[in-house]
Amino acid sequence: MGFSANSSAQAMRTGTRDVTVASLTAEHVSLWMETPSLLPAGLRTFSRAEQSSNEKLAEQTLQRLSRASSPRSATGLLRFVLDALTENLGDGLAEHGRAVLEQMARTGKEFAVRARVFDPTLSEIQLSQALRNLWIMNSIQVMCHLPPSLTPSAFAYSLLYPYTDNILDDPGLTRRKKQGFGLRLGDRLAGRRDHETLAAGETKIRSLISMIEEEWPRVHFAAVYESLLAIHRAQEQGADLRRPLPNASDEGIVRITFAKGGTSVLAHGFLLLGDLSSGACRWIFGYGTFLQMIDDLEDYEEGRSHNQETLFTAARRTAREELIRRLVSYGDAVIAGFPSPSGETEHALHHLIRYGCRLLVMQSVAGQPSMAGAAFARRLEAHSPLRFSSLRSLRQRGRDLQSSKTLNMLALQSRAAASR
Repeated sequence: MGFSANSSAQAMRTGTRDVTVASLTAEHVSLWMETPSLLPAGLRTFSRAEQSSNEKLAEQTLQRLSRASSPRSATGLLRFVLDALTENLGDGLAEHGRAVLEQMARTGKEFAVRARVFDPTLSEIQLSQALRNLWIMNSIQVMCHLPPSLTPSAFAYSLLYPYTDNILDDPGLTRRKKQGFGLRLGDRLAGRRDHETLAAGETKIRSLISMIEEEWPRVHFAAVYESLLAIHRAQEQGADLRRPLPNASDEGIVRITFAKGGTSVLAHGFLLLGDLSSGACRWIFGYGTFLQMIDDLEDYEEGRSHNQETLFTAARRTAREELIRRLVSYGDAVIAGFPSPSGETEHALHHLIRYGCRLLVMQSVAGQPSMAGAAFARRLEAHSPLRFSSLRSLRQRGRDLQSSKTLNMLALQSRAAASR
């Protein structure tokens, strides 16, 4: 598996765009390597009294959620999440942040209903993974001055990669079967339909691709399908990280990781707009690299137990702590490359993304004790709304309530949300 430099260069070269997957990857690998291994200046510190107060209110909220009529509904929990996030914006932006996230909540509810009709067998984990894809697409819509909405392609793409990931990550499938699936998927993304015998689940994948074709006809929107093929190539190359690579350099791992995450989110933009400028390709690709690193951090212990090669599993503890600090600062650098906000809604969303991703980093360290040393964890804990011991306890007890990793920690943060 894998793709050559030539194929990655070809993947996104259309019209007047001068960017390729190779150039976007190289640009962001350089940005990562140049980012200092220091937490950003001005990171908020919480006193023990503030943490204690937040913990009491989080406990009350968890008890209330456990009595709710549908405690496993990810969309039902989003109101708690949005209050948790918008409370930290201040009076000037909170109203705008709350409004956009309420729109995203409605879009998520619409998606969940349609997804259950499309496939009644979808698990809570699959649905939550798909919702996470959708909300990333919604955030791109807002930054492109569009209201959050569930377009046909947004629905299809949000489900497409939970399905394909499940096949590629299935330990019960041989490498040969996964390669066969990859070849058939690549053919279908390229518009070829000559495979009559399909493995389980592939019929639904083909139906989702057909939804995209109805919204974006291939003859007029070739870039949409080039972006999907770019994900496919990066995903195949990323399969190499599912087993130890004895001679892999840190920069090599980052390059594969960034290509996978960057192309995944870059496709969001093409599926929403049909085409993108060079500048839009850069900031959306960068957004994807940051989110992929967050995913790898969240999955550190799972990845280590399965001998998966990521920057975090490959590093020694002290180096891993440096990577965690760098990741927070890298996120700030990526967000600085977003389009300049033209209004308070986009400005609020910038803050929400930065704050939410920082909290996800803290939750990852709190929930995976083997990731970092005690001294480092204590220093990072000072920037968390709750003590790490409380985060671990609440996270464990809330697993049945909150299957989405996005909701898993963010729903425990806000005093205002906990009191409503």
